[in-house]
Amino acid sequence: MDDSEVRELVQRLNCLHDLESTAEKLIACGQGAVVPLRKFLLEGRPSGIYQPRQHAVKVLARLGAKTELMEYLRLPKDISDPVVRFGEDAIESTAARELAAWQTEEVFQLLLSVARDRLRSGVVEALGEFRRTEALPLLVKALEDDVCRPGAEEALRKLGPAARAVLVRSCLSPSPSPDQETPSSLDRRRSALRLLAEVGVAEEDWRTLRSLLDQQDPKLAIPAVKLACIAGNPEDRIKAARVLFQASSVADCSLLLDVEECLLVLLRSSDAPVREEVSRLAAEGHLLSERMRRILQRVRNRLRADTLA
Repeated sequence: MDDSEVRELVQRLNCLHDLESTAEKLIACGQGAVVPLRKFLLEGRPSGIYQPRQHAVKVLARLGAKTELMEYLRLPKDISDPVVRFGEDAIESTAARELAAWQTEEVFQLLLSVARDRLRSGVVEALGEFRRTEALPLLVKALEDDVCRPGAEEALRKLGPAARAVLVRSCLSPSPSPDQETPSSLDRRRSALRLLAEVGVAEEDWRTLRSLLDQQDPKLAIPAVKLACIAGNPEDRIKAARVLFQASSVADCSLLLDVEECLLVLLRSSDAPVREEVSRLAAEGHLLSERMRRILQRVRNRLRADTLA
């Protein structure tokens, strides 16, 4: 295929109904497609119809065009139109994910630089593939963003215990202040608490986190109860049980499974005073919400199933 035919094929990426087929044909062209694809990507006008240039990124990645993808990510982008900006964000995210295949210092530093300038879900996910602690501050910051949070959480899971210290600090750092904390800061702290329940906490970590049992927001208090079940002493778990019963009445539905799992842990505790406190709280039926009564019934059923097993 000569150069003019390759250029014509690149332009056919604009036909949305035939994108996949065109992309495969371009891959078959080999290195001869790199220069026209680079021009299509870098000089193409940002648009709400972003799929053609997104596919150009994917083809360039298949052709091993790391330099061209890095060049695209380095381009300054200041787009005011939200629809066009969404499209360009999607292309950037795709480019970042593809670049993660090259585990080089150059790529890692570029991803860090882009993330400092503008957080994108794909950039966060790509940083996670490197499993490097230098990215921790940016990954924790990304927990404040609804779009980036799932990728940031997965990246922090991959780092495991290496992320523990920064997650502990994040849990204890309302922004800009305890009295004027923003919703995004609350989201970050909730996410960090949930991650710590997965990663695990050391005894000294729990001593600094124990105060979170006093939080009024159930989205903070219930994850703190989960940590108390893992790392707390019997006194902590008794307090956690009380917090659980109080918070459950106002917790949203997304937290009800956590309430159930925490109750199971507390009732299976080897510490009799902990079990007795949960039983005492459960016996105050007139004070319980209907949802808490249903949760308790499911917990009792699961405990009976354990006994019969």
